[in-house]
Amino acid sequence: MTQEDLQLLQRRCRTDPASYAAEYETALRHYEALLASVTLSPSAPAERLEELLSFMAAVCPGYPASVPRVVPPLLALLSDAGPVLSAPLRRAAVRSLALLRAKGVADGGAILPLFFRLLACADKPLRAALHGHIVADIKRSARGGVPARASQAFLFGMLTDPSEVLVKRSLHVLCDLYSRGVWADARTANVVAGALFHPSPTPAVVAARFLLGTWRRVVPGADGGTGGLDEEEAEAAAAAVGADGSGFGGDAEPPLAALYDPQEVAERLFADIRGRRKRESFDTRLLLLNLLTRLVGFHRLLLLGVYPYLQRYLQPHQESVPAVLACLVQGVHERVPPEELHPLIRALADNFVCDRSSVEAIATGLNAIRATPSDDDDDAASVATATTAGAGAEATSALLADLIEYRHHRDKGVTAAARGLVVLYRRVHPGLLDRRVRGKEVASALAAGAVLAEKLEAVRAGRVGRPRHGSSRGAAKGGGSTNADKRKTKAASMVLHKQRAKGRGSFRDKQIGKGRKIGNKQKRVYTKKY
Repeated sequence: MTQEDLQLLQRRCRTDPASYAAEYETALRHYEALLASVTLSPSAPAERLEELLSFMAAVCPGYPASVPRVVPPLLALLSDAGPVLSAPLRRAAVRSLALLRAKGVADGGAILPLFFRLLACADKPLRAALHGHIVADIKRSARGGVPARASQAFLFGMLTDPSEVLVKRSLHVLCDLYSRGVWADARTANVVAGALFHPSPTPAVVAARFLLGTWRRVVPGADGGTGGLDEEEAEAAAAAVGADGSGFGGDAEPPLAALYDPQEVAERLFADIRGRRKRESFDTRLLLLNLLTRLVGFHRLLLLGVYPYLQRYLQPHQESVPAVLACLVQGVHERVPPEELHPLIRALADNFVCDRSSVEAIATGLNAIRATPSDDDDDAASVATATTAGAGAEATSALLADLIEYRHHRDKGVTAAARGLVVLYRRVHPGLLDRRVRGKEVASALAAGAVLAEKLEAVRAGRVGRPRHGSSRGAAKGGGSTNADKRKTKAASMVLHKQRAKGRGSFRDKQIGKGRKIGNKQKRVYTKKY
């Protein structure tokens, strides 16, 4: 039976299963025979079996009685000889199982562990397809936003597997599920954060990138091709990437904000960086250091040992010095004691902003001193006034005067950096600047503030020892006396006429009074005329 005949039989079986049961039975016996032959020689190519696998996956749900003859032998083949099968046959078998699972014929409890074991195969297109199938299956099982507890327990348990490859693949699946909003909860974020302390650096790097928000879904053939994938595998890979191709989608909360105890995570991570991670590559340690300082700045943590540790890398010849300076800037916040920051500012000034340094190093040092974690005045003031903690005001003013003199430098980058430093200190601490540098607005504001302070001080000094102004009446009860209070102490005959005069009267009395006024007026006019 040729491939065209199989496709024709597939359409007819799906249209009228009962009429073509005999032909389906013949194809099923052929399928069983080919499976038995492949079991004897797994590495041999079997193109005919690949065609029958696609046929069975499409037609088998129409014949429920034949499901035990199709699914269990295929599961057994992949479990026993999956790594040694030929690559096209292995992909076709995985694709057929995924289709049967999507139609509800195969059991997910047996397929999910099998797919994870196959992730260790040295077949990049297969791993991309498996990743897409696993994520899609878990997303289907999470109905109403409630994750499947069995799948979640299995994935979380895979993070403790001895195989580093399986741990890495499990982390990628968890990160993808979190970014899609399928398992976007605090439990998933904290489980992934636990991989930071894995003995191997690879899972730690994946977890660090996930927490930093720089984790990306990677699919073979990112250059525009399918990377060896056929049409269905390319679709599964595209489903794994998503519409945007990067970042966290939906309403997923940032992983750093979902940590249960960020202080403990920061302390353990810093101990690892100084301890067992010191033998890792510098890029790995720099990535973990970036996560540590991001964690400190995001949660406003106090981890004072990190600032002296960063100071050793503040050298112009240091590898990746811009990344080190970025770690320094994002790890500073308003709760850090200024005396902890003074050595860092001094080290930046001594190592970068000096005559023996290059133009790029001077500009980098000035920008690092000027940089603040946010645009908030409190945060800016904490960094700007850090130099005043370890040294006196005179030494601080002298250091600042040396730094801002670079605004006359011949290089435009250095000039812009020095002017930015001047603008910062005009805003947060203008008293440290020289009068010529403060600017007209800042100088006038300082002068007005000084005059106002002197006037207030003189007023306060004049009131010292001076009795309170005003009458002492009512001082005992905390206030003065009113007319209502005075009437309470007078005789009734003195206030009774006032009460009567204020009486409102009835409506009839008002009518009579008004009529009398009109009659008197007309009478006066008549008398005067005649």
